[in-house]
Amino acid sequence: MKKWMACLLAGVCSVASADLVFKNVPQDLEVPLQGHALTLAEKDAQGVLQLHSSKPVISELEYNNFVMHGICSHQWRNPARFASWNLSTVQLWAADGQKGYAFDASGDVCEQLGKFGQPGQNYRKLVAERTTVCQQGQCGK
Repeated sequence: MKKWMACLLAGVCSVASADLVFKNVPQDLEVPLQGHALTLAEKDAQGVLQLHSSKPVISELEYNNFVMHGICSHQWRNPARFASWNLSTVQLWAADGQKGYAFDASGDVCEQLGKFGQPGQNYRKLVAERTTVCQQGQCGK
């Protein structure tokens, strides 16, 4: 029974992760991107990481949490690996690819934002200062 359950769980996990397609994404960046309801992750030569969500709408709260937990936490934990990803911008798009957000992920921006738990920290405001709203498939400057 235990073997059957393990095989069943392994099959479900592999099916769930098979939905996320990676294009030109460093292999050690693939695992951190899983589990965020993403369908596509594509990185271009300029360091722009485009992420497409399966969600029809991405709230500002979801976006802020993604930036802090999905991106910045990796710079805090392993700055050298984060630097090797050579990210300039992380774009998170809704399912239709028309609306989203772009975060300036260049340099040590996450270190500048500060880690969780610092007294008086308003990380949403700090993320917003480095964010561009994307509409109609375009991210303005």
